[in-house]
Amino acid sequence: LSRIYGFVLPVVPEPVYIVIAAAGVSYWIISRTGYGVVMRAFGNRPSALTQVGRSRLRARMGLYSLAGICVVLGGLAVTAVSNGSDANASATYTLSSIAAAVIGGAEFSGGIASPTGAVLGGLALAFMSSLLSFLNVSTNYQSAVLGLCLIAVFGLRRALKRGGGDS
Repeated sequence: LSRIYGFVLPVVPEPVYIVIAAAGVSYWIISRTGYGVVMRAFGNRPSALTQVGRSRLRARMGLYSLAGICVVLGGLAVTAVSNGSDANASATYTLSSIAAAVIGGAEFSGGIASPTGAVLGGLALAFMSSLLSFLNVSTNYQSAVLGLCLIAVFGLRRALKRGGGDS
């Protein structure tokens, strides 16, 4: 596993290629397959699944299984990069992953998500983390700043919805 993550590719670091490939596969699954329709319907309006004869329980089980697979792959990636394991090594990743999805355009209530937006949100968060490190902001405060950015995104979305007449 460490050999895979230690492989050197030209121009751009390997994790960037992995993220682009994962976003492409996720986009294809969500946008181009029947299972993607079920995932979006379950997130947006679960009662619609029942109306078309699909089982909400099967959809929920499938989504949790897919989320579990993604968590395992992410855990393997973190272990490969850090060359070891620690139960507390990924404590700040929960906020970062949710913030990346929400900044990328996902709705917190579900149903609206974009793999491309999540990747762009992740890149924005990585840029903000690098900027905060460059400005010598303590790592203890970086999570707080990311949380404040997430609150600002929520506030901006709410203001835009109210301003557009959608409440």
